[in-house]
Amino acid sequence: MNARSDAASFVAYSACPRQYGKVKPSGVNAKALAALAKVVVDTRKRVGMTQEEVAFDAGVSVRHLQSLESGQLNPSYLVLLAVSRALKVPVSRLLSAAEGFR
Repeated sequence: MNARSDAASFVAYSACPRQYGKVKPSGVNAKALAALAKVVVDTRKRVGMTQEEVAFDAGVSVRHLQSLESGQLNPSYLVLLAVSRALKVPVSRLLSAAEGFR
């Protein structure tokens, strides 16, 4: 590899870190994502849906949902909205879990 391709790889990684691996959240952000993950898992189990069913209904991949449920993913609002619709709960229920972590 030469310096030019190294620089291109770094720019590509910086622009889209999930393409090359997850950026691990820390501190308050990790706690908020863990709280969100717990609410999503608990709600999914309460309504009796599998990860595959929720992912399909939300229009995301199963891996994406698994990353959200494990607290490794900081989801966009639109993903949260789609997941809440799939679970048939208000998005505010999912968001309220992380509200205490600022």
